[in-house]
Amino acid sequence: MSPQITGTASPDTVKTLVMSNPTTLLLSKNLFVSDTLHHLRGEINMNSKKLKWGSYCYNESVTLSDVQDLNAPDKVEPGELGIVISSTANLGSTKVTRGFTSFNIDSMISIRRWYSIEPQNNSGLTATLIFRYEEAELNDIDEAELSLYRSTDNGNSWVEMGGVVNSDSNFVTLTGIDAFSLWTLSRRVGVPLSVEKGNLVPKELTLNNYPNPFNPQTIVEFTVPSDAHVVLKVFNYLGQLVETLYSGNVKAGEYHRYRFGATHLASGVYYAVLETNGQRIVKKMLLFK
Repeated sequence: MSPQITGTASPDTVKTLVMSNPTTLLLSKNLFVSDTLHHLRGEINMNSKKLKWGSYCYNESVTLSDVQDLNAPDKVEPGELGIVISSTANLGSTKVTRGFTSFNIDSMISIRRWYSIEPQNNSGLTATLIFRYEEAELNDIDEAELSLYRSTDNGNSWVEMGGVVNSDSNFVTLTGIDAFSLWTLSRRVGVPLSVEKGNLVPKELTLNNYPNPFNPQTIVEFTVPSDAHVVLKVFNYLGQLVETLYSGNVKAGEYHRYRFGATHLASGVYYAVLETNGQRIVKKMLLFK
């Protein structure tokens, strides 16, 4: 089905617009919706034009997109969709799509926003990405815990990429990107998945992980018999520190769970080590890829 085109004869300003095309609405000129844009189905392609609205009412399955030639872009925001791209390379014709659904990322949920970035040239980009978000999209994720995630298989698997959070202006910045694909925000690895109170206070330190063997992530869980300062670290088989999962105070009788991600690590034996009050407990973990 061919895209629906707004046409040059359409007004520059309308009070209300209802978009229910099952395929694509292609803008042929700038358009301002003074009241409400009702986006019920399909995709709105900005076509390098500007679309403004007073309020935006949408079905979660819809998308917004724009296609632009990005040649060594310097803080370019295609279609004003909320993603800002910089790169020293020429990306060529680049399609940016914004969606409004959440993804499940290894038992975590992402925010209700994602971007697909599809450049003609998608290697050696040395790019910087600014990912904007709104607090209403966060799915109860604390802004300080946000991290960018990337998928190269349409959301079936994800790799945490990191980023710097600016909670005052609601965006996350990531530099040194070699290639683009599908992006979203979720809770960063190392943030406790949960802290639950147990029915009984344990008489000794406990440390476990599941699943074990694992690929590419595992949950490390511990309890302490008394309130204490603890340090939870992961080492490789050579005794080299891989990551500090937690360092701080905890209460007795609570189950603390942390996610250890090993997407970037080689298969082999790793050790979770919990230290507190002169005590030390070690858990052997097997990463099998």
